Amino acid sequence: MAALALDAALPPLERTMACIPLLALEQRQSLNAAAPVRREVAAMLLRQNAALLVGTQPDARPVHRLLADTWQPGDAGFAELVRSALVLCADHELNVSAFAARVVASTGAHLHATVSAGLAALSGPRHGGATARAHALLLDAEASGAPAAFIAERWRRGDELPGFNHLLYPDGDPRGSEMLRQLRERCGELPRMRHVETVLAATAEHSGQHPNIDGLLAAICYVHGLPGAHALVMFAAARLTGWLAHALEQQALGTLIRPRARYTGLAPGR
Repeated sequence: MAALALDAALPPLERTMACIPLLALEQRQSLNAAAPVRREVAAMLLRQNAALLVGTQPDARPVHRLLADTWQPGDAGFAELVRSALVLCADHELNVSAFAARVVASTGAHLHATVSAGLAALSGPRHGGATARAHALLLDAEASGAPAAFIAERWRRGDELPGFNHLLYPDGDPRGSEMLRQLRERCGELPRMRHVETVLAATAEHSGQHPNIDGLLAAICYVHGLPGAHALVMFAAARLTGWLAHALEQQALGTLIRPRARYTGLAPGR
């Protein structure tokens, strides 16, 4: 499994989803219901997941340092941005991936299975895939040579602006606002940050939309010259914390999540 876990050619999320079930085979107490055992497994999974996402060996460093040291060694300011991103993304109500993880946890399945369910839900383009589209928007706006006009034309055509707007926050995603504040504070004078500001201003002018957390994770990567895939890595490393918390809470309840379905079609003939 080591060759698979350290294979940098594999996409981060796919590499992690392939390895997590195999790690369960090495965990002899994976079905132990004792709370201390479950907490110990959860802590181990947190480190294993982060290491798998960046293709390295797990160690005792905080998760934000493991990620930051892999991508930008020795950059304390960048490490602090990653730490803030992880905190802001750790949990967000009963979102799709958290609900998927909680349903699996309610069956009494081991935490590795719970994490696998969360990662599978996150892999969809309507959930975790939003960061890649937001990063692509910044790159495409840059390549256009006229980012403000590029945004205006997209909006005129009716194209979406990935990384902006959020169904739950019509007045602006507070997670995005806080991340933007920190990014401005640390990187405000960088040329790439000025490009981000141009895209933000053009989007606000033409659509009235505010940046969401997906857009800011993408902006962190863009400003630091990192691949867009790293934005999803930050999101997945952070959100796993929330999944594990949901799983431990659900398993402590000892109940199965079993929604009922109601037939709304034509009544069968008598």
